[in-house]
Amino acid sequence: MVIAVARSRWETPPGDDGTSLLYRSPATRHRQRRGSPLCTGQGSTALIGCLVERTAFDHQVRLNLSAPAAGGGHGVDAELIVETPFLLRDAGGEWHELEPGSGVNLAPVLGLFGQSITAVDVQGRGALSIDFGDGAGLRIGPDAQFESWHLIGRGISPVIVGPGGEEHWQR
Repeated sequence: MVIAVARSRWETPPGDDGTSLLYRSPATRHRQRRGSPLCTGQGSTALIGCLVERTAFDHQVRLNLSAPAAGGGHGVDAELIVETPFLLRDAGGEWHELEPGSGVNLAPVLGLFGQSITAVDVQGRGALSIDFGDGAGLRIGPDAQFESWHLIGRGISPVIVGPGGEEHWQR
C-alpha cells in the first residue's frame, strides 16, 4: 500500500524540548541529548555512513548495517530489527506503510540495499527516523503492546524500544 504523507510528525523537525535526538552527516547540523544509546564520539552517531549490506524479512524486517572504522580496526557491524508496522519512503519520494510478516508487500525494503545512512533521529519515546543517501527514509514508532525495534551489534550501544516506548535514553 502506498500512502501520501505530507508534513506529518515524521517530517517535522524535532522541537527543542530535549526529548529528541537528531543526527546528520557532518555537512549538516547536529543535535543530541546526553546519554543517547546511539551517540558516540563528538556529536555524531556510529550509524552515519553505515551501508545497508543485507535486507531480510519474515515476521521481522532486518537491516544489516556496517561501516569500517576510521584508520582500520573494528567499525560498525550492526543489525536493525523491526517488529511492528513502519513507514518507508522510497527513493522516488513515495511513502509505503509496511508490516513485518506481510511477504511480497515488503518488496520496497529491498531498495535500501546498498544505501548509506545520512541521518538518524530518535524522538520522544523511541520514534526512529533514518534517512539514506538516495532520499529514502525509514520511520518506526513505538508500539503500545510490542517491541517495535531494536539495534544490536558491534560498534554501537544496543537499543530496545519495548512496549509503550522508552522514557530514558541512556547507554
